[in-house]
Amino acid sequence: MGWEKIKYITFLTVVLICFHFQCVGKTHLCTAGTVEPKTWNLDGDFCLDAFDTGNITQCCNSLSPWGARAWGIEFATFQGAYDHALTAARFKSSGWDAYLYGKNLRPGRAWGYVRYIQGNIWKNGHCGPRRHFSPPPCPLNNRRILLNLDCILDTAKLLTPDDSWILAAVNLWLSGPAMPPGSDCLGRKPLVIDFYIFHQSNMKSIVPHEDEFAFHVLVPLKPAVIGKKISWRRDITQHLVNAVHSDFPGLKRLGPTRPRLEDLKIYQMEFVLELVNAEAAATIDNFTLEIHPNGLDP
Repeated sequence: MGWEKIKYITFLTVVLICFHFQCVGKTHLCTAGTVEPKTWNLDGDFCLDAFDTGNITQCCNSLSPWGARAWGIEFATFQGAYDHALTAARFKSSGWDAYLYGKNLRPGRAWGYVRYIQGNIWKNGHCGPRRHFSPPPCPLNNRRILLNLDCILDTAKLLTPDDSWILAAVNLWLSGPAMPPGSDCLGRKPLVIDFYIFHQSNMKSIVPHEDEFAFHVLVPLKPAVIGKKISWRRDITQHLVNAVHSDFPGLKRLGPTRPRLEDLKIYQMEFVLELVNAEAAATIDNFTLEIHPNGLDP
């Protein structure tokens, strides 16, 4: 056997070994009474079959490219009661990371989004039933929550001079029987925390707010830099505690019966690009939510 052939075989073996260890994903769920940290979601390393939706225009949908045991993809707008079509979208995966692109250019400041998602706070999406993986809702009492993400934000463009918006974020949705009545899967109004890594807008500031659907809390993380890979490894437990204590009118009205963190569970997580008259694209990897039963004080 020639030396060049030996070198090639050795190189190929090393590559395959590295790929194997990169793609050995954790499949732990949140389980009460455990002593080891668990990863709530599946396939955070995106070591899954490669796929590419190609360019999608004037459409909205909820898809499950890897079936019912992995990530879902969703793209839509909130325009009107029936017309939720996004201007353009694309999702693809190399087999070890995941890319998403969205463009939303419509009159009336229609809010649009593209996202990778696990869990289910609403039962169905704007454009059809959800068939992706939904981990068992995870209780938050006596736990520490760690968020992990690698991301390259490669596109972020405002498309109009005075009514454009971009937000790149990890969203966590919390709910429980103690929340006020609403329209989530429990018949409650949920709490959503936007851990955002990028925001650009020429229309308004980014502030916490309450609407008819949810209580929205915004938490800035280390900002993304266009075209640069950045990793986030963050204990977000205290942010969850603070979010539950937010002074939203709908929560303050509950008085002494208002929910505590120990009353809530995580129902949904997603990486989302929110768009108003804008376009954005990103590649994500190693996207996990770790549940550590080390205790916290709600």
